[in-house]
Amino acid sequence: MPTVFRFVTILAVAAALVYAAMLALAFLVKPVPREMTVPVSIEDQLKQDAPP
Repeated sequence: MPTVFRFVTILAVAAALVYAAMLALAFLVKPVPREMTVPVSIEDQLKQDAPP
């Protein structure tokens, strides 16, 4: 039984570390907003609008 308890404890500690890393990334890393332009060709638009 001690090996099962040790295994569950290791899993709980690993899950807590992953959760703490997620929280740290969510609260400490700030995204940098920037302007973005994506060129779209007119041929692609015409192909989508054409009936099958």
